[in-house]
Amino acid sequence: TTDEEEISRITDLENNLTSDDSVIKNLSFEPSKIPESLNEKYRYEGYVYDSVTYNPDNSQPANTVRRLYRKMDSNGVLVIEESTLENAQSSLVKEFVNASVSDSAAMYAINKSPSNKEYSLLTWNGAKHSYTLYQYGDNTTQQELLEIAENLTKINN
Repeated sequence: TTDEEEISRITDLENNLTSDDSVIKNLSFEPSKIPESLNEKYRYEGYVYDSVTYNPDNSQPANTVRRLYRKMDSNGVLVIEESTLENAQSSLVKEFVNASVSDSAAMYAINKSPSNKEYSLLTWNGAKHSYTLYQYGDNTTQQELLEIAENLTKINN
């Protein structure tokens, strides 16, 4: 079980989008390319910086960005969160590893709040970026998230 605040951090992102511009400004790294196959099923809505790494006065570039996509045939929402691994590292707790993306360890989970709000997530590290995919609003399967992750990793390594 996850608390309401944690669930809202993800499910309320669309209320706080910085821009629907495809060019992400003031980022400390080159953002990942998005696979064409994603644009066939999802419509890009915009991006938001992670509140932990973003400073609103723009004095330093953000280290994490979340891009929001809406599924064209349902109410599903996909959030692609990425952080740079340049001059940093990211690791997954071995006990939570239960999936694989391009031969990299990954973690898949479904977080649910006491009020039954939920989202699924898939976390893994690519060569240059640490990623988390968040999905909510429909019944997108683990396999679908793994396919998106594979395609994202393939064109960015």
